[in-house]
Amino acid sequence: MRAGVRDNQYFVLYLTEGVLLREFCRKEIRCAMHYKKKIVLLWKQDGNGAEASFGKFFEDIAKPVGED
Repeated sequence: MRAGVRDNQYFVLYLTEGVLLREFCRKEIRCAMHYKKKIVLLWKQDGNGAEASFGKFFEDIAKPVGED
């Protein structure tokens, strides 16, 4: 995982519900920040499962991993 992040120019983070509560996703994000990678955020804007705002993501990032 670390080598994959280190060896690429960009880190793409697909923002899905609960992604910031997943331990390995957080580790990858920290790794991308450590290596000063350009982080590209993607999210689904239309249709089933679409995310309309970032409010939920900001709430999730403040929670410890594993908290519902």
